[in-house]
Amino acid sequence: EEGRITIEKAADLVGGLITLFGRREQCAQVIMREAIQTNKISNITLGGLTRGGGDACNELTALFLHMVGLLRYAEPHFSFTWHDGIPRWAMRKAIDTNKVTGAGHPQFLNGDSVTAFFVERGVPVEDARDHAYLGCSYAHPKNQGYHCKAISYVSLPLLLDITLHNGVSPMTGKKIGIETGDPRDFKTFDELFAALEKQVAFQLKAYIQRNLVAHRTELNTWRVPLHSTFSTGCLENGYDIMMGGQFANPADHPVWDVIDRGYIPAGDSLTAIKKLVYDEKKLTMDELLEALDSNFDSERGNEIRRMCLNAPKYGNDIDEADKMVRTVGKIIPQLLESEKTPFGSKYTVIRQGLTWHYFGGKGVGASPDGRQAGKPLADASLSPTQGADKNGPTAVCNSAIKADFKDARVAVLNQKFPRALFENSEFAERVIDFTETFMRNGGTHIQYNILDADTLRKARENPEQYRDLIVRVAGYSAYFVLLAPEVQDEIIARTEQTL
Repeated sequence: EEGRITIEKAADLVGGLITLFGRREQCAQVIMREAIQTNKISNITLGGLTRGGGDACNELTALFLHMVGLLRYAEPHFSFTWHDGIPRWAMRKAIDTNKVTGAGHPQFLNGDSVTAFFVERGVPVEDARDHAYLGCSYAHPKNQGYHCKAISYVSLPLLLDITLHNGVSPMTGKKIGIETGDPRDFKTFDELFAALEKQVAFQLKAYIQRNLVAHRTELNTWRVPLHSTFSTGCLENGYDIMMGGQFANPADHPVWDVIDRGYIPAGDSLTAIKKLVYDEKKLTMDELLEALDSNFDSERGNEIRRMCLNAPKYGNDIDEADKMVRTVGKIIPQLLESEKTPFGSKYTVIRQGLTWHYFGGKGVGASPDGRQAGKPLADASLSPTQGADKNGPTAVCNSAIKADFKDARVAVLNQKFPRALFENSEFAERVIDFTETFMRNGGTHIQYNILDADTLRKARENPEQYRDLIVRVAGYSAYFVLLAPEVQDEIIARTEQTL
């Protein structure tokens, strides 16, 4: 408006910023290499609403998207905040950028849903609208608190695994949970589910108690003055953000998170148990456990695995499976209702993706959904198990809506489309309509890999020729050839969709 900068200079500045993020080092820690397999996950938020409720898309939005497509770095990650009333030009530019990169830049998040999530927890609507995305995809009101206090990953498939073995991990033979009873003695499915809830409650309480011990150490030793300077209330109140002093009433603001993961495969496993053992009685619990403990290599192992694989699966718009996933997904949020952080605030649930499904799957034995021991779990957190979705992307989205993930401020859904489909410009318009329909009906997140399995297989075999190939892993993108072989295989196995 004032003519003090040209569009070329602005593009140069934006490109420089993106390049600086793209040069950040690869993480070296074992947990980072295994469960994240990318850089430190910087995130830039585009779109959304102003504090007053107006559309926030402008020329800078378009410029950032243009430079993302031009530079094609794996990092930083870009989050496009959808709202009901988002301009069509902005959605078109975002999808075009997806098409150019093929790597899920940007991901699409439902800003209306996020705003409602925070308002329900006491955050003023102006602050709730003014949120940004941090890490892979978790939202937080800007300048409001120490956002990254994730106290633990809770692996629901692992907890189901040890529930089926009365507190013992079949992978290690060690007792790592409480005794909830021999499942062979359970007469009803409700008894089994109650045992799982008891196991989850025990483990969650233990995670919280361990974190409180760590917090007391942090409180006495850890200060972040620079971070505190940019956080609302810290300077005014004279407290470091680690002390929780940034809010007059910290209970109004979510501070600490519990990451519950794997509820899709846990839900599918419970659906299979309910159907095969309790409803149709095609198997006894003893027969199922024998097959699981042999990694489906027992006398009837292959037969039983086929039965498990053919049981109803989330992602196909099947009420039976979707309802079970919803029920499993409510366990931890309901348990957290009675818990408070040391600052008096409620815990919140986040369901980020990363490569935890690969890392977490290593410690879980064969599961009743047909998955073999040690294999990756379902990717991201909203996504169906790889290859289990047979009825197209609309069915996947219908399942996600019915499973109702609104009690978490992060939940990640991956979808994959072959690049050839985008040669027809009308297909991109259909993807826009598809995305907006999903969001209007309650979807919280979606992102697209626009590539084909053949290209990925070639990259796996000839990595030197595909060093710049970027893929969407979960809530972030990464260079395909740098991922672990098991993660590469998992991405290749994801269902290719069409509309």
